[in-house]
Amino acid sequence: MDPKAVAGQFAPITAAFPDWHWEIRHLAIDGNVIAVHFMVTGTHQGTFQGIEATGRRVSIAQFTFYRIEEGKIVEVWDHADMDETMRQIGAAGA
Repeated sequence: MDPKAVAGQFAPITAAFPDWHWEIRHLAIDGNVIAVHFMVTGTHQGTFQGIEATGRRVSIAQFTFYRIEEGKIVEVWDHADMDETMRQIGAAGA
C-alpha cells in the first residue's frame, strides 16, 4: 500500500477526532518486527461511525506490529479497541 493510501485510512478518525494523538507506552524490536503499545486519545468533534460529535474525550489502548523488509514496512497487524471508543462517545449498545 502506498503512503497516500495509508494516510487515507486515518482520514475518518482524524476528521472525527482532530486532536487524535498516539503516545508510545512500550516499544520492542525483535529482528525485523517492531511491536508498539500506544495509548490513543482524542476529542470527539465530528461524526464518527454515524455518531454526531459529543465533545467527549476518549482514551483507548492500541497494539501494532510492523514487519520491516529492506527498510520498508511490508506488513502491519493492528488492534485498537474501537468498541471502547464507541462506549466512550456514548454510542447506544456499544
